[in-house]
Amino acid sequence: MNLSDLVLRHIASNSDITIMAEFLAFFAVAGISISALSNRFLFGSKNMDSDVLFETVEKSIFAFLVFLLAITLGDVRANFSKAQDSVINESLELRQYIFLLDLQPSVFTQHQKKQLERYAKAVVADEWSSLAQANPMLSVEVEKAVVELRNSVQKNVQESGMSSYSDKILTSLSKLENSRLLRYQLATASSPRVFWLYIAVLMLLGSVLVGRTKLDGRRAGVLGAYFGALGMVVGLIMILDQPFRGETSISSEPLRRVIEQMVAAR
Repeated sequence: MNLSDLVLRHIASNSDITIMAEFLAFFAVAGISISALSNRFLFGSKNMDSDVLFETVEKSIFAFLVFLLAITLGDVRANFSKAQDSVINESLELRQYIFLLDLQPSVFTQHQKKQLERYAKAVVADEWSSLAQANPMLSVEVEKAVVELRNSVQKNVQESGMSSYSDKILTSLSKLENSRLLRYQLATASSPRVFWLYIAVLMLLGSVLVGRTKLDGRRAGVLGAYFGALGMVVGLIMILDQPFRGETSISSEPLRRVIEQMVAAR
């Protein structure tokens, strides 16, 4: 077993905090050791001004912090847009499903439409709330509605035989289920806790280095504005990181419109 396999196995069998602490210690010791050796053998033990070193490290920390927040904000914004698009797509698939059922009216198709209405109402009333929880989950009520839809189609196939029309209905039901699972996937695609721990460590290190100079009123104001701006970015990431929760969240209005049309048609 090579070194790479050992490292991967070690990562898989330990907690994130342990791994980060180990890598912190390893890179700190390695960096200091290499720096000491290079100073001794390559630069003739020349000394760098400590203030210059502090300033360089401080700028690097904040630059990397801003970079991490920027790419994370881009990721959560993209995830939010995908979740919004998925709800619109789900409403379109629901409309197509209803249109398909209307092509050949029968006792079976009327029963399917009632079940679809129940499904849509359960999604809006129950699943939206379950996806907005701290630990998002799919609704039990919606799952029951999906099972009833599936059983209804299977019963019809068993009684009437498989046909191209039945195949289209099965395809529509499959698309609707896939849209629901995609909605759940996007609701749970949040930033891991270890990422926020790393952001907190960088912020702490940067703030400590900034404190090497005495604060006056003007300096405190500038630093307060800068740190406050970083905090607003963190807040924006947390808002967009939960697409079905809070004031800025994905609306269920596209599905509500479909329900209204189903009720009106009935």
